[in-house]
Amino acid sequence: MHKKSQKYFEHEAEKTILLVKERLRKYEDMLWSGAAYIHTKSGDVSYDNWKDYAKGLNLEERYPGINGLGVIYKILPENLPAFLEEKKKERKEFYVYPRHSRNIHLPVVYLEPEHKHKKTIGLDIASEARHYEAAKKASESAEGNISAPIFLKKEVGHKPGFLFYIPFYEPNIYKTVEDRENNFVGLIYSSFLVK
Repeated sequence: MHKKSQKYFEHEAEKTILLVKERLRKYEDMLWSGAAYIHTKSGDVSYDNWKDYAKGLNLEERYPGINGLGVIYKILPENLPAFLEEKKKERKEFYVYPRHSRNIHLPVVYLEPEHKHKKTIGLDIASEARHYEAAKKASESAEGNISAPIFLKKEVGHKPGFLFYIPFYEPNIYKTVEDRENNFVGLIYSSFLVK
């Protein structure tokens, strides 16, 4: 009887793992499509463009596991004032926070559905080690990467989850880490709640 229960448990656990992997693959494909969309815009998408794109995906109905779909841009410190000036033309209240000592900024510039994520807009993920390391790994490898478990405080009230990052670059194919680093533009990302 015990062996039968053990086999049943292992079978169900395997089935669950396969379903989770399949679901994550579907979400990853959606994130890669966001990166491809930004490529069609030569690496720079406007607030209205991203809002329309995300609306067309019908996120809440077709991708119920995600908590939002966003764009993060790589900004060097010397370019931050000009970047802020440009983004304030779209939304005058836009700013990047919190301050930190890294030599790169990775602010969340767009995040849909925006009405649920107003506090996350402008968050510089380079300010937090787990976010930064996951984003860096994605940008260096040119592959998707999932963050270590985090608590999504700002978005949903201190619930466990993780972030999924997909990098995008200046249009071209980059085979080395150095090439990818030099041509890295930003990330498409999504946050997931773990229930």
